[in-house]
Amino acid sequence: MKAQLASPSFSPVYAALVAVINTKLPENGETLLKRVVIQFRRSYKRNDKPVCVAMVRFIGHLINQQVAHELLGLQLLTVLLEKPTDDSVELAVSFVKEVGAALTQLSPQGLHAIFERFRGVLHEGSIDKRVQYMIEASAPRSLARSLFFSLHPSVNLPPSVSRGLALALSLSL
Repeated sequence: MKAQLASPSFSPVYAALVAVINTKLPENGETLLKRVVIQFRRSYKRNDKPVCVAMVRFIGHLINQQVAHELLGLQLLTVLLEKPTDDSVELAVSFVKEVGAALTQLSPQGLHAIFERFRGVLHEGSIDKRVQYMIEASAPRSLARSLFFSLHPSVNLPPSVSRGLALALSLSL
């Protein structure tokens, strides 16, 4: 977690490493996921944006690697969009960019509900114009979503990894 926090750009690599370890030692993956969620809660309450961004990004890549369950991502988005501020909406937009491909495959209705909430935030008009533009740029129509989410694709497990060993850990936020 410390290495990921120091360099969030390597989040996909750390998440892939956790996914491989999780196949053999699921307790380690569960412990890490619990700590990441606790760290996110703390940083969100303290309005510590750099730590919050790093934890959101790491959770997103853990979902992409199928270490964390997609419901955790939907819960995270619900918390971020419950009381929309400029920072929370910006975090939600970046999270959707990270994990959108996986959510499109695993929970399309949940992702649709999140885009409806984005649309509601736009209609409220309570956020900055820059953040409104981020929402508009991140909410492509359904035909273009697959191209939009191609930067962070969901990872399909290789055949060498047994489906019985690859556990998607489910925690609640």
